[in-house]
Amino acid sequence: MNCKTYLKLGVAAAALALSPLAAAAQAKTEIVISNSQWLDALRGQRLWSAVETYEASHPDVDLVQEAIPSNEYDNRIMTEMGAGQGPDIVIAQEGLFYTLADAGFFVPLDDVTEGAKNLNATNENGVIDGTRLGIAWQRAVYALIYNKALLETAGATVPADIDA
Repeated sequence: MNCKTYLKLGVAAAALALSPLAAAAQAKTEIVISNSQWLDALRGQRLWSAVETYEASHPDVDLVQEAIPSNEYDNRIMTEMGAGQGPDIVIAQEGLFYTLADAGFFVPLDDVTEGAKNLNATNENGVIDGTRLGIAWQRAVYALIYNKALLETAGATVPADIDA
């Protein structure tokens, strides 16, 4: 055999030896995202489709949906997290968020949100003791709707603030 043949065999042997590493490097990272909203009629599939667009720019990631009915969500997430399992990302209302944070189930997100200039005031609740543990998924809009004529007839007034 000549030098070129040895070189070709050496490259082939190296490629075979490294193929398990190459396969591991190409494996997708699975990220499980839990949310009760995945089960919402009409809206749930649209929300999930919007989340899945992340995979287009991150082909090494495989997003997995964990849909839990809202009436079971808090207990199931607390049970899963308490058992050292559960999803990678929890989409939770504030009450559950603070309970999970108090239990120490979250990792700080300061490094991954550093320099994020688009985080608005709705994200302030995700910071506990100076550490960012959450990012707002959505903020529900609440309104007080009343019948002005009915209030006037009753001699009542609309509160101007929460304490009133």
